[in-house]
Amino acid sequence: MKLSNILASFVAISTAYATETSKNVIHNFSLDSPYIDDGFHITNWDFGGDAYIKADSGVILTTDLPSKRGWIWSTNTLPTEGWKIDFDFFIGNSKSGILNGDGFAFWATQERSTSGPVFGSRDYFTGLGLFFDTYPNGNHGKSFPMVVGMVGDGKTSYDGSSDGTVGSTGICQGIFVRNLDTASTCTITYIPKKLLSVKIFYMGQERTCFSRTGITLPDNLFLGFSAITGQLSGMSQYNNAFSTNILLNMTILLFVDVHRITRVQVAKLDQNEINGLTSNVTRFFITTLCKNSLNPSSLQTDRLG
Repeated sequence: MKLSNILASFVAISTAYATETSKNVIHNFSLDSPYIDDGFHITNWDFGGDAYIKADSGVILTTDLPSKRGWIWSTNTLPTEGWKIDFDFFIGNSKSGILNGDGFAFWATQERSTSGPVFGSRDYFTGLGLFFDTYPNGNHGKSFPMVVGMVGDGKTSYDGSSDGTVGSTGICQGIFVRNLDTASTCTITYIPKKLLSVKIFYMGQERTCFSRTGITLPDNLFLGFSAITGQLSGMSQYNNAFSTNILLNMTILLFVDVHRITRVQVAKLDQNEINGLTSNVTRFFITTLCKNSLNPSSLQTDRLG
């Protein structure tokens, strides 16, 4: 059955802090429509694997087909003083009775543009990995989908058998961000030694995944995203019949915005104000999608205002 078009409309919600920090947007990290330039490249970004770009839609990291992996990485490194990153994403599939796997990852690491087994990117990374895991590989009683953070030292492997819970920096269970009629937004705030915070905005609600102090990431970190779809999952029952399900996700990155947090700003902040940074999303789009319509070839991201 041919899928109908998705019509996406964005409404920006601003805050007092967003207005103040808009001066600190780092434009060479921005990822926004029309995405590609006249040479069919993305300025300041590289992408590869099965990822592809729709000029009016976004970055499709993976389609809802098995054994796909894709990535996109910045060519510039993040500021060392601190940063706040907002990104809009959609994750799901267009088929009923299909399991959802495996997920996608946000990266702020020294390594870049290397395909691998950890949500489509390399293992033994140096820096921050944030994993949006949509399918459990281990029997550990966690509620999925789940968001897991890990600070890698370049020597420690991601523990896939525990879905990253062993050695994690923070865990957020039951984040229902797949197969929604709206896009979701993630906000990550990092101030060296003072704050590492992750918040998710979905279905009209705000959820704090975790907030940590005392964490210092290494310098020279590249910003990246990667995704992977799974293999055959074996036999499962659906509509009173046994069939082979495939683990599928279509993962679409709609928007990325990076704000610099300067040393002067940090010096003026007390702990309450630092905590307050995480309560104000600098950019949050409410996206309305047509129900039962998930065709990446027809996805549009028209912005209002």
